[in-house]
Amino acid sequence: MRSGQERGVLTLAGVTAGLAFILDLTTGGWEILLVGLPLLAVCVAHFLVQRLSVRNVDTWSGWAIVPFVLADMVLLEVILLQVHVGDGPAWTTITAIVGGGGGSNLTEPPSWDPGVLLGVLVLMAWGLVVVASLVRRSVARGLSMLVLAVMSAGLLVPIVMTGGDEMRAQAAAAQTQKAQREALDEAIGPSPPACDGPSVPVHAAVKNSIWEYKAPAVGRAPVWFHIDPLSIEKGHAVLHLGQVYQLERGPSGWKIGMWWLTDASLRDMIHLSITDTSGAPITADSSAPMPDPGVLDPANAEEILRPPVPPYRTYVNTLEFPGTGCYTIKAEWPGDRWSVILAVGK
Repeated sequence: MRSGQERGVLTLAGVTAGLAFILDLTTGGWEILLVGLPLLAVCVAHFLVQRLSVRNVDTWSGWAIVPFVLADMVLLEVILLQVHVGDGPAWTTITAIVGGGGGSNLTEPPSWDPGVLLGVLVLMAWGLVVVASLVRRSVARGLSMLVLAVMSAGLLVPIVMTGGDEMRAQAAAAQTQKAQREALDEAIGPSPPACDGPSVPVHAAVKNSIWEYKAPAVGRAPVWFHIDPLSIEKGHAVLHLGQVYQLERGPSGWKIGMWWLTDASLRDMIHLSITDTSGAPITADSSAPMPDPGVLDPANAEEILRPPVPPYRTYVNTLEFPGTGCYTIKAEWPGDRWSVILAVGK
């Protein structure tokens, strides 16, 4: 019948072994495919060594428990210093924990990477636990505990240093990102204005097709445009520049990618215009399917056939919106036209 101390030691050993395996597994890179099974064997062996050693303890006391606890700490510390590799720079378990995941670290592993020495330290810890449980002399037990304590303290120093460096790097990066975001928000200007005009028409979403964008396709047959992350707010088209991924400023304004989609059955050219409230056109860059950014020419875009939707053509170019304001987007083709207002701002 095991005593409460024995059960406590074994429970802690089992939790430590399981935690060590989970930490290494969840923060590892592709190398975990090679070391996963050996790592599991090490964690199981740690528990078995502790299980065998508790049977040799004749009298349980606080001092008798210390070697087992220190050995648990050594295993966890070794795992925290484990170096992992992936497609980018290497990282350690502790930097992955602090940095939010494997490969997201901002600091490199210590230049003095101990490598196999970490495994040797685990073996030494197991040996010292066995010695502390078998030897009846207090001097030998005390010496075993002292060596385990020195090992644990020695491992704790690089863990604190490495983790601290990563925390400082993450904090500095967060401050930099915050400052950049604040500067960008200030440069963008105020929120989109409330622009006059009727509700904008949009293409109905069609699952598993070109018409399943998160942002809607604005317009009506046979031509629509799509901007990510354009939204429809109270029936009006609104573009929040602060939500644009990797927003850049060009010579004439904020660069925004714009997709045009047309019904492939239309063989005529579609003429486009995008102007501000004064009627001045905004800058639009040419592209392969749109050598003239003011024209959608079927001759420059291949017909795409992807059921269940009818055939269509796509065009893409880059616009430069000067800043916050209301912009009029017009499309005209033989016999018809449409016009919508787009509100642009932070």
